[in-house]
Amino acid sequence: MKVWLDTASGRRKIVEVTHTSAIAVGECPSCAATPLKIVGRGRTIEGHDTYVSPAVCVACDDEIGTIRARVSTLFGLREDEAVLVHGRARVY
Repeated sequence: MKVWLDTASGRRKIVEVTHTSAIAVGECPSCAATPLKIVGRGRTIEGHDTYVSPAVCVACDDEIGTIRARVSTLFGLREDEAVLVHGRARVY
């Protein structure tokens, strides 16, 4: 899985994922918290293999950009989620 943060200023930052949050390179543009710990608020699917979510700073709760997470999938995220929800795989 590859995760990155696209900030409001248009910069892309590398993100390291932990079990409770994600840590981005740099500091928060709103509160200057270092390290910059971020969480996502709600997610959508973008394309075949990418989740997108608004990025929120854990320290100040301000939205600072967008988190994108690219995951490995064979049939696509929509199909993977349909199998998990409905419990029925495609038959070929």
